[in-house]
Amino acid sequence: MNKITFTLSLAVAFVGNTALFGQGFTEPYCGSKIYERYAPTRVESTDTRKINLPIGQTKADELAKAFGLQKDKCFTPIQFFTFITGGGYGGNLTNALMIADATLILTNTKQNPIVRNINGNATTIVLGSYGLTVNEDGLLESCAQKTSPCRTVNAILAPGGWMDNWCKANGATKSLENLYSLAYTTEAVYSVLSQNNSGEAQLVSYNLTNSSSVKVGMSMIPPLWIVNFCLIYTLNPELAALMPAYWTDIPQQVATDIMNSPEGQVSYSYYQQYFPAQSMVDEDSSTPSLLPITTALASDFSSKIQKALAQGSANTRSASDIASILGVSKSNLSKTLKLAPAGIKSSNGKISLSKLNKFLSKKSKNTSLLTGETRKRVKNSK
Repeated sequence: MNKITFTLSLAVAFVGNTALFGQGFTEPYCGSKIYERYAPTRVESTDTRKINLPIGQTKADELAKAFGLQKDKCFTPIQFFTFITGGGYGGNLTNALMIADATLILTNTKQNPIVRNINGNATTIVLGSYGLTVNEDGLLESCAQKTSPCRTVNAILAPGGWMDNWCKANGATKSLENLYSLAYTTEAVYSVLSQNNSGEAQLVSYNLTNSSSVKVGMSMIPPLWIVNFCLIYTLNPELAALMPAYWTDIPQQVATDIMNSPEGQVSYSYYQQYFPAQSMVDEDSSTPSLLPITTALASDFSSKIQKALAQGSANTRSASDIASILGVSKSNLSKTLKLAPAGIKSSNGKISLSKLNKFLSKKSKNTSLLTGETRKRVKNSK
């Protein structure tokens, strides 16, 4: 088991000649035949009701049982909060935020949108069913692109890595044992083979009955989706319920240009026109959003601000001071403030701690912009 290296959108190995099975994914992209039937199915690109629809809690619990996961052995709510905020024995906020970033991307459905700054405008991004995401620089890419948090998180999730050690030190060993059972271990092998054979673009072909094919991002093929589901469900079953229920074709021109790009990235501002706006809207307005990760982060940031104020810190501080208090980069604080209402930042450039705290509490999704430092730190450390 320790020889298996995995990520939230799994990685690395070698694939020789793949066998064709007519319509569908080829080997190893189809994964184990035992579990393939549980993976998301394809919907037409015109079916905006199903595109980016989350699987929901009932389905998530059913899948967990099929994959050999026991819900009572997942992280407890306290363990999850402690883990995702960098607490506990051996806690590390940088690593925790990296996992939060990756999980946010992999649960990017109608109930869990991502906000990105596109040409100076706060833009809602919902692309989970395509297996795509938009990074902090506004580039459209596969969730498994080499600089995505879903890839850079690999080392800390591998057996013997930070997550493994944290679980053992904080009473979550049974959660690890639960994760490594049945489907996860089986699909990890196929996932490793799949990703290493997909180049910079990390897109996969799906064969149609008319001898043509379509493309989808790596995170939506059966083995990757199942591995990701098992890991996220182990951390927090509510988060797994936000994963895409269906996958759909990446528009042909978009797929072609991503494939032809040296780094597997293109500008979202140009290609945004290819994605139907209706597929990003939650039509069931009565269904509440479930954002435990960003809510937990907002609570953590709030506690840091309140602690600073309680210790006598001035309410208005410089951007550098506030970035230090929150444990984030000044660059990502600046990006977050672009979404904030007027009045948080004064004419002299100083920021109101109390107003920032109120903004983060009301707009917990915007905390995802503060976590962007994680990918940069990992990238710079290589």
